Amino acid sequence: MISEQSLATNLTTLLGSSKPGKLDVAALAQRLNDAAESHDIELSSYGYIMHVVEKYGMQGVYRGMLGTKESIDSYVNEANNFRSSMMGLIVNASNYAKSVFSNVTDPDLCMKRLEEMSYPYVLYVLFCGLGQTVQAEPYKLAAEEHFRRYPATASQLPDKFKNVAEEFLTHESAE
Repeated sequence: MISEQSLATNLTTLLGSSKPGKLDVAALAQRLNDAAESHDIELSSYGYIMHVVEKYGMQGVYRGMLGTKESIDSYVNEANNFRSSMMGLIVNASNYAKSVFSNVTDPDLCMKRLEEMSYPYVLYVLFCGLGQTVQAEPYKLAAEEHFRRYPATASQLPDKFKNVAEEFLTHESAE
């Protein structure tokens, strides 16, 4: 659930004193929570703001895109896409890793090839879920950023992988 306070704090942190003055933060938080509930997905105030900034730019933010249904729907769709594709990405990365490590003897080259074919957050979850935290470490910051933006990404994974994402989400909610 997105609180008005978390949304206001993230707006101030990310946009500074130049946040849109006419934005009704309470109403926006409610619309985001309504969208999350109707799509049965966890959303993030930080992720939403970053999505709008990346999709519409700062000009879009100041032209009212933070408060539109179009922006909310776009963020929800993106969050749903990450959630629904994560299992396939994990399986593909795992299969590719098995293939690469069985055919290539240089571990550095294997990791480079994995990095070329997968996303850092996927590799982080894969390696941590398999108990290979040393291999996962280079991807930690990218994974943390991803799960701050899209907290539901790992929600449909088996527990050993889902718990990896919970580490970031627990830390985020404690702040």
